[in-house]
Amino acid sequence: METPIVVDGSFLEGGGQILRLSISYSAILGIPIRVINIRANRPKPGLAAQHLNGVKLVADLCEGDLKGAYLGSTEVEFYPKSIKGGSFKVHLTTAGSIGLMLQSALPVSIFAKNDVHLSLGGGTDCSFAPLIDYTIDVLGFYLKKFGIDVNLELKQRGLFPKGGGRVEAQIKKLNNPLKSIIVEDAGKCSQVNAKIIYTGPDSEKGSYYVVKGVEKSLEPLKSKGVETRTERIRESRIIPNSADTILLDLTYETENGVKCSTSRIFDNPRNNKRRYDRNPPETFHSQSSKIEQTSSEAADEIRNLIQNSICADSHMQDQLIIYMALADGTSRILVDQITEHTKTTQYVTHLLTKAQINFVPVHDGTKYVIECKGIGLKPN
Repeated sequence: METPIVVDGSFLEGGGQILRLSISYSAILGIPIRVINIRANRPKPGLAAQHLNGVKLVADLCEGDLKGAYLGSTEVEFYPKSIKGGSFKVHLTTAGSIGLMLQSALPVSIFAKNDVHLSLGGGTDCSFAPLIDYTIDVLGFYLKKFGIDVNLELKQRGLFPKGGGRVEAQIKKLNNPLKSIIVEDAGKCSQVNAKIIYTGPDSEKGSYYVVKGVEKSLEPLKSKGVETRTERIRESRIIPNSADTILLDLTYETENGVKCSTSRIFDNPRNNKRRYDRNPPETFHSQSSKIEQTSSEAADEIRNLIQNSICADSHMQDQLIIYMALADGTSRILVDQITEHTKTTQYVTHLLTKAQINFVPVHDGTKYVIECKGIGLKPN
């Protein structure tokens, strides 16, 4: 049996991202790995339910042998086999992130011998993970540039702590190597789409504070010809007794094929009220100033991205690297500052693929171009 490559899960960001990337590359390239110090820099190191189910899904996709995979484990070994394709179902009983499971499974699925259908259950919109809208709208947008044919459909939202969300993914197998992409000139933006999703009567009232904060922050863009389209949506696709929550999704697309987004989650203060707490519970109304401020901060991020002509927001830049590394040719994409997640991705990618990733400073170091010469991996 081939000796596995050791990946240190405590490097830099030291979270679940290292495990997700390593497992994906292992399955795609057919190389065994051993990941140590899993999630070493997190308050509770080791495999949580979403990480455990995510690696098991990848193992199922390629009929691989997975060793040491149990809740709390800080070390796993993985020996991949052929990526077969077909239908797979993983439904968590918690609000573990569906978006993060997709980060592992999507790149593996496109290299399968047959098309892949995934039915994933769990959390769609939770803290410390992308909203499912972001995965569908923004990641899906960029995947098309690489020549990837994937359809992600939200069937039901899953909120913390109960989950219950469901996403169906139809992923076409590649017939040719991934295309490299060049995205360095954002071009003009004419509209920002502000989507405010609420799930109950209290959050409906609170959603107006979100609108107020967003529109106040984006007002200066009007003089530059950028309009704001605000949409408030009552979400009924949730399980009974789900948390009363507000989701803010801010997205824009430019004339030259750039799409960026940012988001916020507002939980009803009543959701966290302890039964023995005799103090009157806070409400969305009592936190109106904080909600407006947080919404304005999210809108400020969008405004800065537009004004600086950034081509991939801070949450997207690291997610694109695995596709850049596997593509045929050199990809380049203009970003703001390089994040810790991106530096971590560079480490794992170079270790397992030998693809060279450079962060090229431009505009006096205020921006960077992520440049990657892909290995041109041919599909099965």
